[in-house]
Amino acid sequence: RGPAPAELAAVAPDTAAITIRPAVPAEYDALRALLLAAYDEYRPHAAGLAADAWEMYSRDIVNIEGRHGVPLVAEQAGRLIGTVTYYPRGDQGQHWPADYAALRLLGWEPSDLVGRPSTTIIEPSDRSTVADVAARTVAGETVDAGERRLMTAQGDLRWVSALAVPRVDASGRVIGRTIFVRDRHDEVIARRAARTLSAANALLARSKAEQEILDGMCDAAVLEGGYVFSWYGRPVLDERQSIEFVARTEAEAGYLDEIEVSWGDNPLGRGPTGRSIRERATCILNDMLDAASYAPWSQAAHRHGFRSSISLPVLVDGEVDGAFVVYAGEAQAFTEVTTAVLEDMASHIGLGIERIRAFDRLRRLSNE
Repeated sequence: RGPAPAELAAVAPDTAAITIRPAVPAEYDALRALLLAAYDEYRPHAAGLAADAWEMYSRDIVNIEGRHGVPLVAEQAGRLIGTVTYYPRGDQGQHWPADYAALRLLGWEPSDLVGRPSTTIIEPSDRSTVADVAARTVAGETVDAGERRLMTAQGDLRWVSALAVPRVDASGRVIGRTIFVRDRHDEVIARRAARTLSAANALLARSKAEQEILDGMCDAAVLEGGYVFSWYGRPVLDERQSIEFVARTEAEAGYLDEIEVSWGDNPLGRGPTGRSIRERATCILNDMLDAASYAPWSQAAHRHGFRSSISLPVLVDGEVDGAFVVYAGEAQAFTEVTTAVLEDMASHIGLGIERIRAFDRLRRLSNE
């Protein structure tokens, strides 16, 4: 509803400084480059995309010129930062139109979403918040929706930030809303790892017992870092070469009651944890759905909402003491940056345990 694109010009609050306006033909080459770059970034999430992404946009965006007027662009400080797909609100705006091309960046085909609720691409736990944002915007309020997760067609989650701005007519009546969405995925997962490390450092400074360190590190990963689950395991010198679960977070703790893990070179030891202990190296599984080596635990992991994991060996006095394991709810959560931060954390765990054990040895000697 509301004016067609040729008449539409919406400006976000000064903090965002984003303007939506009609494109001019001289900008089409720049738009082409912008769209191709966007497709490149999301291509891993949309394996079925045609080789020439621009042709898809030609059908779904450029052709809008023939139906609703010239294409819309988003501009910030004189620089093009995106394109905008306009469509009339149908059925009270609760369903997607057939030509909503922007969703292809998340791997969805328009035909997948026709007639489905607009919340289809919102991660389920975020949907109530999004509904509240929509209601407040319709009431005339500009709402910063914060960081939320969108779902790709393959079931991955992608972090974005959103700002919802009401559109009003000359009389001040709300006639629609504009939602500005920015990809924040890499930023969020990097910040999550840094927050975990910061909390871990504070914990190490005050901890006086090994178990306090291990429990606190697992809690820091979930409560401060925003990961789904974390645990610490130590290799046991038994016939099965099993791993003892020494510490775990309360959230999703039942997962460990459903599985068995080994550090030996056997089917139960070829996942990230067994390998990290055996090989003394960080092991990352960024997509559990595509990993045959994770088959013994995949069903339990799916039930608990895990999609990727990292297992980090913890060295104490030069020997592997155990593995610090962290799980995320989205695929590709452990990038080069986040891995480096979590490796620092694992190193700090080892140093903290060394310090406590050295102190205990000195105390025993002084008591003899």
